[in-house]
Amino acid sequence: MLEPVSPKQNTVCGFFASSIYVRQVEYVYFHRNTGRHVRCDLPDGVPGVALCSTVYLRVVSAHRKLTRHRTVHQKAVFNGSIMHTSVKCLTLLLGVAAASLGPFEELYTWKQLDFQFPTSNAREAAIASGDFVQINNLPVGIEIWKDKLFVTVPRWKKGVPSNLNYISLSNTTGNKSPALTPYPDWETNDIHQTGKESIVNIFRLAVDSCDRLWGIDAGSDDILGEGALVAPVQLIVIDLKTDQVIRRYRLTDADQRFESFFANLVVDVEADACDQAFAYVSDLGANGLVVYSWEKNKSWRVDHNFFAFDPLHGDFNVSGINFQWTDGIFGLALSPLRSDGSKSLYFHALASITEFEVSTTVLKDEVLATSNGNYYHFKRLGYKGELSQCTASVMDWKSGVAFFAAVNRDGIACWNTKKSLDQSSFRLVAEDHDALVFPNDIKIAQDTRQLYVISDKMPLFQYANIDPQQINYRILKAPVDEAVKTCLRRRIRSTKPSQYQFHQDPKSRFPNYYD
Repeated sequence: MLEPVSPKQNTVCGFFASSIYVRQVEYVYFHRNTGRHVRCDLPDGVPGVALCSTVYLRVVSAHRKLTRHRTVHQKAVFNGSIMHTSVKCLTLLLGVAAASLGPFEELYTWKQLDFQFPTSNAREAAIASGDFVQINNLPVGIEIWKDKLFVTVPRWKKGVPSNLNYISLSNTTGNKSPALTPYPDWETNDIHQTGKESIVNIFRLAVDSCDRLWGIDAGSDDILGEGALVAPVQLIVIDLKTDQVIRRYRLTDADQRFESFFANLVVDVEADACDQAFAYVSDLGANGLVVYSWEKNKSWRVDHNFFAFDPLHGDFNVSGINFQWTDGIFGLALSPLRSDGSKSLYFHALASITEFEVSTTVLKDEVLATSNGNYYHFKRLGYKGELSQCTASVMDWKSGVAFFAAVNRDGIACWNTKKSLDQSSFRLVAEDHDALVFPNDIKIAQDTRQLYVISDKMPLFQYANIDPQQINYRILKAPVDEAVKTCLRRRIRSTKPSQYQFHQDPKSRFPNYYD
């Protein structure tokens, strides 16, 4: 009896497989989009693989040792039923071969994080008091400004000495596992101090064109434990030129719900109009978006059906751990400025495989954004394909390509926003089942045009155990101009239409749910 394998091993071109039975054969898959071939050897009687409608197969008999192969070319046409297969082969995912970092290289790696304590005695004292429990420190968010690479370490558990930190890119050359330096200093990250407000629990960051660092501070400590509230939820803005906190803005009661969880934001501002900045903060717990105006020092909450998670796509399989999440709106990315002064905010829920957009003109208008009539100003852009759930996203304004941290793929995906979005235009730039296990954040350094990604095995941290003897956390980088090539590459179209739409839009698969 064959043992079923996981859906990740059971996919070709990023989609579930159907089943046929074949003799022992050699399959050669040709993907028309990339011209890549992937070989698989199947023993006699093992279920074969249902290919994409864009794939042809060549079957070569392996039962006969013939000098002349008997070759059959035929279109792979199957029904849409999902069955387990046991296939030992490479996975072809959205046009990129599996286990490939593509243009990415590892910049930093850690088995466990450490910090630049003032002295070795201070480090030992923090360990003794429980203020530093090394295994409980998991990096999540990154951002880049000049020589500083910022890294957040949320207080998921007790023993996180500093939430907001940085690495000096120039001073860590040759050091693959540098200690993190608290930013702006140790005192500001000390949640036990009195008489001064601390930075408690920022997950992700945003640097604006006015040299300011923004973060949404959840204010909570030991989230997976006692869940103590240390400070109110607030926006924190730091002047990067002076390293001073220049504004704290507490979210109002109207901005929040009982289930609220704020973990991501983007900032909309131009360098010649710094006072006209807006921040868009996603509430993944209660399916909402908070808009903050710097000029008015005021915020308002926007609610919309598109902010909710998709109940059909809340199942995750990461590094052998299966779990279900209901995270709503999460990933946010801004388009370049248009001639009419507007931008598009692209967004998606984490537990979803659909991308949406809304004009920032709508969001900036408090009356319109908060009215019942806002519904039709939000647009559905398309369906990204099975297992395309993503955390963060970012837009390259030069090329118009958006990048996504595809957690259910252990990969980084891209989409050329100048093209319509579907499973063929949503493509993997890189996929690696070790180095890219749970990519949690993704950013572009505009001055150097480098794409940065952090992966952190977060499901193991939450549901199992991190092995301190293995590399667990990585920061990778790639030249943006190389990474965009995957999505700017012209598709090679088949001259024959598919008989069946095997990978159809979920609306056609589940009409009762979507109507």
